[in-house]
Amino acid sequence: MPKTLLRLALASASLAAFLGTASAQQQVVQDHFQTSAGKPVRVGVFALLGPNCTPAELKIGMPAVPHHGTVTLQQGKVHGSAAAKCPNVDLKGYSATYKPSAGFSGTDEMTIEVRAPSGQTQQHKVTVQVAP
Repeated sequence: MPKTLLRLALASASLAAFLGTASAQQQVVQDHFQTSAGKPVRVGVFALLGPNCTPAELKIGMPAVPHHGTVTLQQGKVHGSAAAKCPNVDLKGYSATYKPSAGFSGTDEMTIEVRAPSGQTQQHKVTVQVAP
């Protein structure tokens, strides 16, 4: 049974999903965020949901880390209220928070990769604009 990988972009409060199909093994998503110097910003919330609203495990990694800050990946619960199909489901997921280095302003980039048990991958190319 195919799984659906959910990504909650808090900046737009929208839920994007992709199905684990053999024809599309990897999806690349461009994400853009803004923050001020020294101020953390959440750059993603990730959880995996099956077609019958059953939660499943996912793997998350950082193939490219930021050069001018740090990213904290924290495991916790994600509430599925933004998913119309599964309005009241709580999922085990991850949040990613970027914090710019002290005194840094400018553009920083990183890649967050999320993998489903089916092998389906979503790479998030994240750009953060840090204002002084």
